Amino acid sequence: MYPNPAGLEASFITKGLDDPTYINIYDIQGKLQYTDQIQNQEMTLNTGSILSSRIYLVVFQNGTYKNSKKLTIK
Repeated sequence: MYPNPAGLEASFITKGLDDPTYINIYDIQGKLQYTDQIQNQEMTLNTGSILSSRIYLVVFQNGTYKNSKKLTIK
């Protein structure tokens, strides 16, 4: 996961994970804020139009693998 210094975009790269890989983003209260399928192991998300300044839990998963990361938007 690579945040853009301007704070408007976040790029997600899931090398090593087979397609389809899904991304779910949850807010601090555990509510699902965004879900999508990552195509070709890479995705760029315009966070300014979807997420506000908070801490989120980003979950990547496919049929056999699940990983989570913290995403902070200032």
